[in-house]
Amino acid sequence: MFKRAGKKWTKKTVTKIKAGKPRPLAVAETISEQTAKRIRLKQKRPFTTEDLKRLRSKVFPRTYGTRFEGIIRDRLFRLKQSAKKRLIAETFGLKGERLGLLTIQPEMQGYVPEIRKFLSTLGCKIIYSKNLILTKGQLYDIFGKKQMHLYWDFPIESSVMLCNPIKVLVFRHLSPEQYLQKSRYLEHLRNANPKKHKRIIDRLSKATGQAIFDKIFKGEHEEVQPGTIRGDIVQAKLKEMGFNTPTLVQKGKLLDMFGFLEAHPDIPALSVFGGVHAPKAEELFKEATILFTRTELQEIKKRTSKKA
Repeated sequence: MFKRAGKKWTKKTVTKIKAGKPRPLAVAETISEQTAKRIRLKQKRPFTTEDLKRLRSKVFPRTYGTRFEGIIRDRLFRLKQSAKKRLIAETFGLKGERLGLLTIQPEMQGYVPEIRKFLSTLGCKIIYSKNLILTKGQLYDIFGKKQMHLYWDFPIESSVMLCNPIKVLVFRHLSPEQYLQKSRYLEHLRNANPKKHKRIIDRLSKATGQAIFDKIFKGEHEEVQPGTIRGDIVQAKLKEMGFNTPTLVQKGKLLDMFGFLEAHPDIPALSVFGGVHAPKAEELFKEATILFTRTELQEIKKRTSKKA
Protein backbone atom coordinates (compact mmCIF):
# COMPACT_ATOMS: atom_id res chain seq x y z
CA MET A 1 0.00 0.00 0.00
CA PHE A 2 2.81 2.37 0.84
CA LYS A 3 6.02 2.98 -1.06
CA ARG A 4 9.37 3.46 0.54
CA ALA A 5 10.71 7.02 0.94
CA GLY A 6 14.29 5.94 1.68
CA LYS A 7 15.98 3.52 4.04
CA LYS A 8 13.63 4.40 6.91
CA TRP A 9 10.07 3.17 6.36
CA THR A 10 7.33 5.77 7.03
CA LYS A 11 4.27 3.51 7.35
CA LYS A 12 4.13 4.11 11.10
CA THR A 13 4.21 7.87 10.59
CA VAL A 14 1.52 7.76 7.92
CA THR A 15 -0.68 5.53 10.09
CA LYS A 16 -0.41 8.02 12.95
CA ILE A 17 -1.23 10.88 10.59
CA LYS A 18 -4.37 9.06 9.47
CA ALA A 19 -5.38 8.63 13.10
CA GLY A 20 -4.82 12.35 13.66
CA LYS A 21 -2.50 11.83 16.62
CA PRO A 22 0.69 13.78 15.83
CA ARG A 23 0.85 17.54 15.50
CA PRO A 24 1.17 18.88 11.92
CA LEU A 25 4.42 20.66 12.82
CA ALA A 26 6.07 17.46 14.06
CA VAL A 27 4.88 15.52 11.01
CA ALA A 28 6.26 18.17 8.68
CA GLU A 29 9.62 18.00 10.42
CA THR A 30 9.62 14.19 10.14
CA ILE A 31 8.86 14.32 6.43
CA SER A 32 11.54 16.97 5.97
CA GLU A 33 14.22 14.82 7.61
CA GLN A 34 13.31 11.66 5.72
CA THR A 35 13.13 13.29 2.30
CA ALA A 36 15.93 15.83 2.60
CA LYS A 37 18.52 13.75 0.72
CA ARG A 38 16.09 12.54 -1.89
CA ILE A 39 14.99 16.00 -3.01
CA ARG A 40 18.30 17.67 -2.12
CA LEU A 41 17.08 19.93 0.64
CA LYS A 42 19.45 21.42 3.19
CA GLN A 43 18.55 20.16 6.64
CA LYS A 44 18.05 22.28 9.76
CA ARG A 45 16.55 25.29 8.01
CA PRO A 46 12.96 26.52 7.45
CA PHE A 47 11.02 25.50 4.35
CA THR A 48 11.09 27.87 1.39
CA THR A 49 8.58 28.20 -1.44
CA GLU A 50 10.91 26.26 -3.73
CA ASP A 51 11.16 23.45 -1.18
CA LEU A 52 7.39 23.22 -1.08
CA LYS A 53 7.20 23.00 -4.86
CA ARG A 54 9.74 20.16 -4.88
CA LEU A 55 7.89 18.33 -2.12
CA ARG A 56 4.63 18.62 -4.04
CA SER A 57 6.07 17.51 -7.37
CA LYS A 58 8.45 14.72 -6.28
CA VAL A 59 7.37 13.30 -2.95
CA PHE A 60 3.65 13.61 -2.24
CA PRO A 61 2.11 12.22 -5.44
CA ARG A 62 4.21 9.02 -5.20
CA THR A 63 4.67 8.51 -1.48
CA TYR A 64 2.19 10.22 0.80
CA GLY A 65 -0.72 11.28 -1.42
CA THR A 66 -1.93 14.81 -2.08
CA ARG A 67 -3.96 14.99 1.14
CA PHE A 68 -0.73 15.41 3.16
CA GLU A 69 0.21 18.45 1.10
CA GLY A 70 -1.69 20.62 3.60
CA ILE A 71 0.65 19.54 6.39
CA ILE A 72 3.65 21.04 4.64
CA ARG A 73 1.68 24.11 3.61
CA ASP A 74 0.70 24.62 7.24
CA ARG A 75 4.36 24.31 8.28
CA LEU A 76 5.41 26.83 5.63
CA PHE A 77 2.68 29.28 6.65
CA ARG A 78 3.62 29.09 10.34
CA LEU A 79 7.29 29.69 9.58
CA LYS A 80 6.51 32.68 7.37
CA GLN A 81 4.19 34.18 10.01
CA SER A 82 6.85 33.73 12.70
CA ALA A 83 9.41 35.46 10.49
CA LYS A 84 7.02 38.39 9.91
CA LYS A 85 6.37 38.78 13.63
CA ARG A 86 10.09 38.82 14.39
CA LEU A 87 10.65 41.49 11.74
CA ILE A 88 7.84 43.66 13.12
CA ALA A 89 9.21 43.39 16.65
CA GLU A 90 12.71 44.29 15.44
CA THR A 91 11.61 47.28 13.33
CA PHE A 92 8.49 48.81 14.91
CA GLY A 93 8.91 47.48 18.42
CA LEU A 94 6.27 45.40 20.21
CA LYS A 95 4.15 48.51 20.85
CA GLY A 96 5.44 50.87 18.20
CA GLU A 97 8.12 52.53 20.31
CA ARG A 98 10.57 52.82 17.39
CA LEU A 99 8.52 53.36 14.22
CA GLY A 100 5.08 54.84 13.69
CA LEU A 101 2.30 53.73 11.36
CA LEU A 102 -0.25 56.04 9.73
CA THR A 103 -2.78 55.19 7.02
CA ILE A 104 -4.35 57.93 4.90
CA GLN A 105 -7.84 56.92 3.88
CA PRO A 106 -9.27 57.40 0.34
CA GLU A 107 -11.17 60.61 1.17
CA MET A 108 -7.82 62.31 1.91
CA GLN A 109 -5.78 60.88 -0.99
CA GLY A 110 -5.73 64.28 -2.69
CA TYR A 111 -4.17 65.85 0.40
CA VAL A 112 -1.29 63.46 1.06
CA PRO A 113 1.33 66.25 0.59
CA GLU A 114 -0.26 68.29 3.41
CA ILE A 115 -0.19 65.30 5.76
CA ARG A 116 3.40 64.48 4.86
CA LYS A 117 4.30 68.12 5.51
CA PHE A 118 2.62 67.90 8.93
CA LEU A 119 4.86 64.95 9.84
CA SER A 120 8.04 66.56 8.48
CA THR A 121 7.30 69.83 10.31
CA LEU A 122 6.86 67.83 13.49
CA GLY A 123 10.26 66.20 12.86
CA CYS A 124 9.08 62.66 12.02
CA LYS A 125 11.08 61.29 9.08
CA ILE A 126 9.03 59.15 6.67
CA ILE A 127 11.06 56.07 5.74
CA TYR A 128 8.53 54.03 3.78
CA SER A 129 5.20 54.52 1.99
CA LYS A 130 2.94 52.50 -0.29
CA ASN A 131 -0.56 52.42 -1.77
CA LEU A 132 -2.85 49.53 -0.94
CA ILE A 133 -6.44 48.53 -1.69
CA LEU A 134 -7.75 46.57 1.28
CA THR A 135 -9.56 43.28 0.86
CA LYS A 136 -12.79 42.63 2.76
CA GLY A 137 -10.92 40.47 5.24
CA GLN A 138 -8.23 43.08 5.86
CA LEU A 139 -10.82 45.84 6.26
CA TYR A 140 -12.78 43.87 8.83
CA ASP A 141 -9.65 42.82 10.74
CA ILE A 142 -8.53 46.46 11.06
CA PHE A 143 -11.79 48.41 11.37
CA GLY A 144 -14.79 46.10 11.51
CA LYS A 145 -14.94 44.96 15.10
CA LYS A 146 -15.04 48.46 16.54
CA GLN A 147 -17.27 50.05 13.88
CA MET A 148 -19.98 47.49 13.14
CA HIS A 149 -22.17 49.04 15.83
CA LEU A 150 -22.15 52.37 13.93
CA TYR A 151 -24.83 51.51 11.41
CA TRP A 152 -24.20 54.52 9.17
CA ASP A 153 -20.44 54.71 9.62
CA PHE A 154 -19.17 51.29 8.56
CA PRO A 155 -21.22 50.89 5.32
CA ILE A 156 -20.17 54.33 4.01
CA GLU A 157 -16.51 54.12 4.98
CA SER A 158 -16.08 50.48 3.96
CA SER A 159 -17.66 51.09 0.55
CA VAL A 160 -15.20 53.92 -0.10
CA MET A 161 -12.17 51.97 1.17
CA LEU A 162 -12.89 48.76 -0.73
CA CYS A 163 -12.96 50.64 -4.04
CA ASN A 164 -10.03 53.03 -3.55
CA PRO A 165 -6.43 52.83 -2.35
CA ILE A 166 -5.18 53.95 1.03
CA LYS A 167 -1.72 55.39 1.58
CA VAL A 168 0.38 53.68 4.25
CA LEU A 169 3.16 55.74 5.85
CA VAL A 170 5.91 54.44 8.13
CA PHE A 171 7.86 57.10 10.01
CA ARG A 172 10.49 57.36 12.70
CA HIS A 173 9.18 58.37 16.12
CA LEU A 174 10.56 61.24 18.16
CA SER A 175 11.40 60.77 21.82
CA PRO A 176 8.48 61.12 24.28
CA GLU A 177 9.93 64.38 25.59
CA GLN A 178 10.11 65.87 22.07
CA TYR A 179 6.54 64.83 21.30
CA LEU A 180 5.20 66.46 24.45
CA GLN A 181 7.19 69.66 23.85
CA LYS A 182 6.06 70.04 20.22
CA SER A 183 2.35 69.32 20.74
CA ARG A 184 0.23 72.36 19.87
CA TYR A 185 -2.84 70.47 21.07
CA LEU A 186 -1.41 70.17 24.61
CA GLU A 187 -0.50 73.86 24.51
CA HIS A 188 -4.09 74.64 23.56
CA LEU A 189 -5.43 72.48 26.41
CA ARG A 190 -3.12 74.13 28.93
CA ASN A 191 -5.19 77.32 28.62
CA ALA A 192 -8.57 75.97 27.47
CA ASN A 193 -8.95 72.96 29.77
CA PRO A 194 -6.23 72.60 32.44
CA LYS A 195 -7.87 69.53 34.02
CA LYS A 196 -7.90 67.61 30.74
CA HIS A 197 -4.33 68.76 30.05
CA LYS A 198 -3.16 67.34 33.38
CA ARG A 199 -5.11 64.11 32.83
CA ILE A 200 -3.48 63.51 29.42
CA ILE A 201 0.00 64.33 30.72
CA ASP A 202 -0.43 61.86 33.58
CA ARG A 203 -1.70 59.17 31.18
CA LEU A 204 1.23 59.66 28.81
CA SER A 205 3.92 59.85 31.48
CA LYS A 206 5.03 56.26 30.80
CA ALA A 207 3.90 56.01 27.17
CA THR A 208 6.22 55.91 24.17
CA GLY A 209 6.10 56.30 20.41
CA GLN A 210 2.81 55.23 18.85
CA ALA A 211 0.74 55.71 22.02
CA ILE A 212 1.74 59.38 22.28
CA PHE A 213 1.33 60.07 18.56
CA ASP A 214 -2.13 58.49 18.50
CA LYS A 215 -3.29 60.54 21.48
CA ILE A 216 -2.04 64.05 20.72
CA PHE A 217 -1.26 64.23 16.99
CA LYS A 218 -3.90 62.14 15.19
CA GLY A 219 -6.99 63.85 16.55
CA GLU A 220 -10.38 62.48 17.56
CA HIS A 221 -13.63 61.82 15.68
CA GLU A 222 -15.89 63.52 18.21
CA GLU A 223 -14.24 66.95 18.41
CA VAL A 224 -11.98 69.23 16.41
CA GLN A 225 -8.60 69.36 18.12
CA PRO A 226 -6.15 72.06 16.96
CA GLY A 227 -2.61 70.91 16.35
CA THR A 228 -3.68 67.45 15.15
CA ILE A 229 -3.95 65.98 11.64
CA ARG A 230 -7.72 65.68 11.86
CA GLY A 231 -8.14 69.09 13.44
CA ASP A 232 -5.83 71.04 11.10
CA ILE A 233 -6.21 69.16 7.80
CA VAL A 234 -9.04 66.63 7.61
CA GLN A 235 -11.77 68.87 9.07
CA ALA A 236 -10.84 71.79 6.78
CA LYS A 237 -10.84 69.58 3.65
CA LEU A 238 -14.22 68.03 4.55
CA LYS A 239 -15.68 71.54 4.81
CA GLU A 240 -14.29 72.32 1.35
CA MET A 241 -16.24 69.30 0.05
CA GLY A 242 -19.41 70.80 1.51
CA PHE A 243 -19.92 68.50 4.48
CA ASN A 244 -21.91 70.01 7.37
CA THR A 245 -23.08 72.78 5.04
CA PRO A 246 -26.36 73.05 3.05
CA THR A 247 -24.76 71.90 -0.24
CA LEU A 248 -22.21 69.17 -1.05
CA VAL A 249 -19.78 69.72 -3.91
CA GLN A 250 -19.26 66.92 -6.45
CA LYS A 251 -16.36 65.29 -4.58
CA GLY A 252 -18.43 65.21 -1.41
CA LYS A 253 -21.32 63.54 -3.23
CA LEU A 254 -18.99 60.86 -4.56
CA LEU A 255 -17.85 60.06 -1.03
CA ASP A 256 -21.37 60.16 0.40
CA MET A 257 -22.56 57.51 -2.07
CA PHE A 258 -25.66 56.63 -0.02
CA GLY A 259 -26.68 60.27 0.44
CA PHE A 260 -26.81 59.82 4.21
CA LEU A 261 -24.71 62.82 5.24
CA GLU A 262 -26.35 65.07 2.66
CA ALA A 263 -29.73 64.19 4.15
CA HIS A 264 -28.43 64.68 7.71
CA PRO A 265 -26.14 67.76 7.73
CA ASP A 266 -26.34 67.82 11.54
CA ILE A 267 -24.19 64.66 11.79
CA PRO A 268 -20.47 65.63 11.83
CA ALA A 269 -18.73 64.31 8.72
CA LEU A 270 -15.59 63.79 10.80
CA SER A 271 -17.43 61.07 12.74
CA VAL A 272 -17.74 59.06 9.50
CA PHE A 273 -14.72 60.10 7.41
CA GLY A 274 -11.77 60.06 9.79
CA GLY A 275 -9.36 60.87 6.97
CA VAL A 276 -6.43 59.15 8.70
CA HIS A 277 -5.96 56.17 10.95
CA ALA A 278 -3.14 55.67 13.42
CA PRO A 279 -3.39 52.37 15.32
CA LYS A 280 -3.13 52.40 19.05
CA ALA A 281 0.06 50.98 20.54
CA GLU A 282 -1.57 47.62 21.26
CA GLU A 283 -3.05 47.46 17.73
CA LEU A 284 0.07 48.31 15.75
CA PHE A 285 1.63 44.83 15.81
CA LYS A 286 -1.50 43.21 14.39
CA GLU A 287 -2.07 45.88 11.73
CA ALA A 288 1.54 45.76 10.56
CA THR A 289 1.10 42.01 10.05
CA ILE A 290 -1.96 42.69 7.89
CA LEU A 291 -0.60 45.64 5.88
CA PHE A 292 2.94 44.49 5.03
CA THR A 293 4.49 41.48 3.35
CA ARG A 294 7.71 39.97 4.69
CA THR A 295 9.65 41.51 1.76
CA GLU A 296 8.29 44.96 2.61
CA LEU A 297 9.19 44.51 6.27
CA GLN A 298 12.74 43.56 5.29
CA GLU A 299 12.97 46.75 3.23
CA ILE A 300 11.67 48.82 6.16
CA LYS A 301 14.24 47.20 8.44
CA LYS A 302 16.99 47.96 5.92
CA ARG A 303 15.99 51.62 5.74
CA THR A 304 15.66 51.84 9.52
CA SER A 305 19.23 50.66 9.99
CA LYS A 306 20.49 53.66 8.01
CA LYS A 307 21.33 56.79 9.91
CA ALA A 308 18.51 59.30 10.13
